[in-house]
Amino acid sequence: MGKYNVIIDKYKVPNALTLLRILLTISFLIISFYYKLYLLSFIVFLIACLTDVLDGHLARKYKLITNFGKIWDPLADKILVISALFALFVWDYIYLWMVIVIIIREVLVTILRAVMTKKNIYLSADILGKIKTMLQMIGIIIALAHKSLLNNFNFLPVIVIIVFYIVVVLAIVSGINYFTNMRKNIL
Repeated sequence: MGKYNVIIDKYKVPNALTLLRILLTISFLIISFYYKLYLLSFIVFLIACLTDVLDGHLARKYKLITNFGKIWDPLADKILVISALFALFVWDYIYLWMVIVIIIREVLVTILRAVMTKKNIYLSADILGKIKTMLQMIGIIIALAHKSLLNNFNFLPVIVIIVFYIVVVLAIVSGINYFTNMRKNIL
């Protein structure tokens, strides 16, 4: 019986980390906007990012893929990123149109993936999408670091806006790539 409990517990850990990331995102918003404790919100955001890395690592390494994880892990990631983008807009690091373009791309790609998955076609992330995600996280972390710790470094907001101009271009191009690949898989 003990052997099977370990297997069940292994499956619970990535899913628990996904739920924790959602709770951390809510905490991030409350700490950032209600309490205005920017260093704490920066730390909470970093911990949320680490839960994403850890749950992905565990799920891949031990092949702990669950239906819950397939749906909620990417959703938790999007909730975290959209919350951070909203914060960056409110704090004047990025423009509202940038947030809107990124959100529209994420929603459309998520819908596309869901439709294709129902047809047993898996669209993997292309290199541009991966670069977009990496730059997006770097931009968010730089902005949060500036807001909380490094506010004397006046060049950091300039770096953030430049990074997000690149992110928007990559979001558009990689989004077009997803739809192009979908057409190739269907035809």
